[in-house]
Amino acid sequence: MMMARSKITSPFRRYRLDCAFVSLLAAAAVVEAAASQPEASGGQITGRVIHRTSGKPVPSVTVFVLSPAGFVPPVRTDAEGNFRIEGLAPGRYGLLVDPGSGYRSADRLVMLKKGESVAGLEIAAFPAASVSGAVWRARGRPAQGIQVWALAVPASGSHLPYRAGAGRTDDLGRFAIRGLAPGRYFIVAEMPPAPVNAMEWNDDVPPAFPPEQEALVSTYYPDVWESALASPLIVNAGQHVEGIEIQLARPRTWCVRSRLAGSQPPGPFEIRLLRDDVLSGLPVAAGQVRPGDGFQICGVPRGSYLLMAGPPAPDGPALYAALPFTMGSRSQRIADLVLSPLMPVSGRLEVEEPAKTETLPGPVQLLLHSVRLPLVLHQKDSVTVREPGSFQFPAVLPDEYWIEIRCPQGVYATGALYDGQDVLRQPFRAAGGELLLRLRTDGPTLRAVAVDEKGRPVPSGAVLLAPDPLPQPASPWDIRYEVTDQHGTAVFEGLAPGRYRILALGSALIDPLSRNSAYEEWRHKAEPLALERSSLVQRSVRAADAAGEQ
Repeated sequence: MMMARSKITSPFRRYRLDCAFVSLLAAAAVVEAAASQPEASGGQITGRVIHRTSGKPVPSVTVFVLSPAGFVPPVRTDAEGNFRIEGLAPGRYGLLVDPGSGYRSADRLVMLKKGESVAGLEIAAFPAASVSGAVWRARGRPAQGIQVWALAVPASGSHLPYRAGAGRTDDLGRFAIRGLAPGRYFIVAEMPPAPVNAMEWNDDVPPAFPPEQEALVSTYYPDVWESALASPLIVNAGQHVEGIEIQLARPRTWCVRSRLAGSQPPGPFEIRLLRDDVLSGLPVAAGQVRPGDGFQICGVPRGSYLLMAGPPAPDGPALYAALPFTMGSRSQRIADLVLSPLMPVSGRLEVEEPAKTETLPGPVQLLLHSVRLPLVLHQKDSVTVREPGSFQFPAVLPDEYWIEIRCPQGVYATGALYDGQDVLRQPFRAAGGELLLRLRTDGPTLRAVAVDEKGRPVPSGAVLLAPDPLPQPASPWDIRYEVTDQHGTAVFEGLAPGRYRILALGSALIDPLSRNSAYEEWRHKAEPLALERSSLVQRSVRAADAAGEQ
């Protein structure tokens, strides 16, 4: 699940922020959003942060407070690890420790009623992990001012890697990346983007390309510039991995030329060259060119790339171009970049029998997740639908997308078609077609209470719910995940009737995207569950790891 995107200061934005910040409250934010600040009321939450192993208080760490109703200022623990959050409106609140404080925690979910206060809340934290080492240029010279990233790889493989932390090399080439959760990481030292050089030429008699040359390029540990050859690091909670050394690769490189077609609007437009693989991030090259100008980019090694043009600022013209190409073992002139507006994706939402209705019990949130291209300025990849009928994603790049459908209580999707193609569990290519979404309003609601071996509720646990059998191919959202609140309760809405398997864990996942791998690990403990139409099911589920099996 995903939180609202931060302000984008570039026309291209790749992948996600650290999953710890992608709160499970995002789904609630979509269906409950009032888009306002929490009202001043008497609600408050008091508690403390303790060390997960020793139980000792953790002083001077920041606690983030995430709410679907609006921004709540973070708080800091005192010398005894205590914190207090006041003036809270009724609703859902997620609390977690800022990794920049040197500690990590899973989300802690609190449900507040009007005027309610929750006291004695404990957030179990553990020391964050770190990776440190050095980056070298050729012949052992230290590489100063290089950004080194830790790219987290969800174990399930159903989500893209994301940037979990970074450090910059000092004058001796040393770097440190702190605040990491346990997990699997690729480490990459990223060279600054190469320039995009505007130039004029006549295609009938083009000037000769510069000769091939060796050039320093972004390099993955251990010393490889092709991401497919990178070796991941396994990092445990609180572990400090030291001595990671990266020698910047210097492969053979060539030049690529193109032209930004047209003459209006005058621009300039930002040009970016991106590596077309799941680990790419920082552009290989970046610069600005006016429509009608040709340009050249050198220092490009072999591989697959995406050349893009877009406005340099949010208030620029919403025109874009995207051109994939492959660089072989020679320089090349590729096709012109042709600017065009972002395209709309139109659709229609229908409510099926037996409860055809002109209204819905709550808003339905639709989100498009690009399979390959980065997000861009002006792109509107989500829409809220409040009643059956027509809807539209106003502006998206032509690309392949997954569609995610978030429904309110009692509502569920029975089908999603794009030009007749079933896209409920597979991506589709947006190319001027129409989406048809079918919903029903007789869905069940599940209230699951995670309990320990003595039948006591487990607050801040995890409950996973998966169709039984798991569909093949499965979508990234087939396995549902919720954190239990202070009463050990997790609520699942937007479910379809049918057979499921339910699994509870004694603690929330540090990375919610690891729910697929967590379910696979513990599925032998999952309990069968049948949900009937229009039912409200309450179920106690013993945490699979409550007896210390984890």
